[in-house]
Amino acid sequence: MWAFPGSAAAAFMILNGMESLLSHQYFETENRTEMNSDVITAILPLMNNTNLTEPVNFTIHHKKAVPESGLVTCVYWEDKTQETGVEEGSEKGGEKTKTMRWSVEGCWVAYTNENYTVCSCSHLSTFALILQIGEPPPENPFLDWLNRMCVMVGLFFFALAVLTFLLCSWNPKINHTARLHLCLSLGLSHLLLLWNDRYLEHKVQ
Repeated sequence: MWAFPGSAAAAFMILNGMESLLSHQYFETENRTEMNSDVITAILPLMNNTNLTEPVNFTIHHKKAVPESGLVTCVYWEDKTQETGVEEGSEKGGEKTKTMRWSVEGCWVAYTNENYTVCSCSHLSTFALILQIGEPPPENPFLDWLNRMCVMVGLFFFALAVLTFLLCSWNPKINHTARLHLCLSLGLSHLLLLWNDRYLEHKVQ
């Protein structure tokens, strides 16, 4: 591979089938995950340092469409060995622990759509796209029922307050128009909330 003075030649390789070996299970998250791309490796043949002074952008195509609850994440394969338990002044080495996982450190999504994602990374390594799928929160029928009952009770008392202001005689020196308008506004907002809740429920069904 040739490179002109003042320039660098980068090589990108697609590792076919590697996504089954370096699977999404090596990515730590609470969400459900899937591999959504091939595994690719980017190298600079004439350079030993894989850290870059400026981030590099590259495009990775999706293997499947991203759902509405999905989040595409640019990740790289982290394979490092750390030495732990080393005492100060001791010549003996500590215990070595090896870490192998998909990591987001130094990588982020620059742009994404339904077909591909542009990743921006500050180093060269082995990259892939992991699709995170968030689970919808579980429904609680009791809380839904309690919410509707509170709204209906509020509607009843607002209606009672409006009737009280309209039908009962008051001191003519005191103007209750502002209180009447406030009760009407709050009652209409509760009614709208109740209607919207029922509308969304029927729409989901």
